[in-house]
Amino acid sequence: MDAVKPDWVLIPAGYANRFGFPHSQVVQRYRRIPAAVMNTAEHGAIEVFGNGQPPLAERQRRRRYWHAD
Repeated sequence: MDAVKPDWVLIPAGYANRFGFPHSQVVQRYRRIPAAVMNTAEHGAIEVFGNGQPPLAERQRRRRYWHAD
């Protein structure tokens, strides 16, 4: 990971998957780089633009009224 140094790490994992992905040690390793970690189980669909913009999560774009801060 030190050679690549990603800004973003996208993890395609299902909600409450039986294997427990991603493992907490893996996520900690990415955060030490430091890289922003987005998980589809938490963020929903993730859209990547590729023009220097950060990825956009569907659950951030279309928040439900019961999730309002």
